[in-house]
Amino acid sequence: MIGIKYVGQKAKHTDFLYGTNLTWMPDQVHNVDDSIAQKMLAHTDVYAEAKAAAVTGTAAPFGRSNITTEENQ
Repeated sequence: MIGIKYVGQKAKHTDFLYGTNLTWMPDQVHNVDDSIAQKMLAHTDVYAEAKAAAVTGTAAPFGRSNITTEENQ
């Protein structure tokens, strides 16, 4: 899993292109499967690699873990 942060211009972003259906709010990091993360990271104007989010509770569908913000890392 690779931590992915949204760095685009919108205040909120939902990924539909890669099928994760994850929504990013400011400073949120989502853990994304390596194969999908590599595709997302090709779009440097939209996504950036970040420290992987701490896993708390149970994993969400599609191998996604809970989210974190940079403030609580």
